[in-house]
Amino acid sequence: MAVSPATFLARFPEFSVQSNDSIEATLAQADRETDEAAWGDLHDDATYWLAAHFIAVRTREIGMFTGATPASRFSGSQGANTNMPFHLVPYTLTMYGQEFMRLESNRIPASIGFVV
Repeated sequence: MAVSPATFLARFPEFSVQSNDSIEATLAQADRETDEAAWGDLHDDATYWLAAHFIAVRTREIGMFTGATPASRFSGSQGANTNMPFHLVPYTLTMYGQEFMRLESNRIPASIGFVV
């Protein structure tokens, strides 16, 4: 199944205030970052959750720039989990990113070993 703005909005109606062009562009970016060959059956789910994460972060940032969301509410939150690899910390900032990470952890085998 191919990703589409209509299906995205059916899953995430909270983003219905976003323009269709913005959703399409974000879905295209998320689709490029979730290679279908690597993700297999989870590709569409990963694409939708990653796109939702991107839009949520962007919406929060716009809110902080306009003063609608106090920036102090989010200051220091990126360094809160010191046990997490640095490159994964941004995904913890939204529930959408956390679900994307959960999908990724299900996609990658828990242990990789060598056959001798």
